[in-house]
Amino acid sequence: MGSEVSRLITHSGSFHADDLFSYVVLSGLFPGARLVRTRDDAVLTQTQADDIVFDVGMKFSAEERRYDHHQRDKPSRPDGAPYSALGLIWKHHGHDYLKANVAFEDKGAVERIWDRIDKDFIYFIDCADNGVYPEGVTRKGTTTSISLMIEHFNPVFDDTDADYDRAFKDAAGVCRKFLDARIKTEAAYERARKVVLAAIEETSDPRVIELPRSLDWNGHVFDIGNQDVLYAIYPAHGNWYCSAAKAEIGSFENRKSLPEEWAGLRGAELVKATNVDDAVFCHEKLFVCVAESREGILDMMRQALDYGLSPTRKP
Repeated sequence: MGSEVSRLITHSGSFHADDLFSYVVLSGLFPGARLVRTRDDAVLTQTQADDIVFDVGMKFSAEERRYDHHQRDKPSRPDGAPYSALGLIWKHHGHDYLKANVAFEDKGAVERIWDRIDKDFIYFIDCADNGVYPEGVTRKGTTTSISLMIEHFNPVFDDTDADYDRAFKDAAGVCRKFLDARIKTEAAYERARKVVLAAIEETSDPRVIELPRSLDWNGHVFDIGNQDVLYAIYPAHGNWYCSAAKAEIGSFENRKSLPEEWAGLRGAELVKATNVDDAVFCHEKLFVCVAESREGILDMMRQALDYGLSPTRKP
């Protein structure tokens, strides 16, 4: 694949998250390609078929490998948000980058990971680069966003030996680590999906799933449209945990919170409140409790299931 592209061409001078991450994706796919940073029209108007031009050139054409977004008729997403160079690169090369970095058994995993990264990460870089912010988000409110943080890699105004190309490469190294770490996390989330689906299939009580270890399970419950699961139990850190399912994705509310009387208790106080000899801790927000043994956490989980139900209405 590396021989298919000879040059990766982008603009010189100050850089931003969109051209940096675009370079990360493209150089990962075409490691033999040479980086050229220029604004010279003589170069930009005389590119070859084996060049890729991004974030410069005033033209978008995936067929011609031109990925700019500064022209008047700039490409936009279905919701009207304008693409940056990164959004265009991710749209046309992101799937290949994922396949080159992770081995997937599930064919649908590539599309799901591509979509999550696009919606939760790429989209916001697109918006920031175009000066367009989603509802409720302002530039002031994004000072810790990667779009603004990465700009600190640019040379400052009084650098005596400002080398933008070297700074670009340094910043790209950081961006590569970030993107690859994000992909690693997303790939792990996909592996967890199989574990969660198996637990739902195997449980004798649809309100509870038992997992072999701590993992990100809440999202998968929502992804498959499951409305039954209230708690998950699993071993972690030498103890056993019972965690409540969230009311909705991103919410701090629970489908069914743990008993109010347990809030913030630990040790002897929690043992007394639960009558479970090895009870360890219950979070004050009532979304997780801990016991030393599986038997102990099963007892606490059963109490949580029954909490708030009259004797004649227990399921």
